[in-house]
Amino acid sequence: MTNSEKLLSSFSENYFYKELVYADLKFTPTGGTEVELADLIINLEDIILAIQLKERNEKDRTQDKNIEEKWLKKKCKKAKEQIKDTISYIASEKIFFINARGKKTIINPSAEVVPLVFHPLINSTF
Repeated sequence: MTNSEKLLSSFSENYFYKELVYADLKFTPTGGTEVELADLIINLEDIILAIQLKERNEKDRTQDKNIEEKWLKKKCKKAKEQIKDTISYIASEKIFFINARGKKTIINPSAEVVPLVFHPLINSTF
């Protein structure tokens, strides 16, 4: 988990009292292999916020705009896939997650999923 993911998870857990926040989103469909879903969901029953963060390690940053843009496009594509998978599995399967309080909750498959993808640009020259 990246620092940004930890910060988002901590903020969300405190703001929503650990009841509505699910940050450990490992899911294995029946007869399949583990799927990487969104980094965090906030379950508001009829509305689910599916949040995906993509962060660049400071040591991997470069001043080359082309390299940075290529990295960003690749990460945005991956983020969209993870959000799509999250929406797909929520809609098609009775899946559950365990919240920060340890409570197992089945996610409403007919809930509207609002996708949010973030890329924190810290100290960027672009």
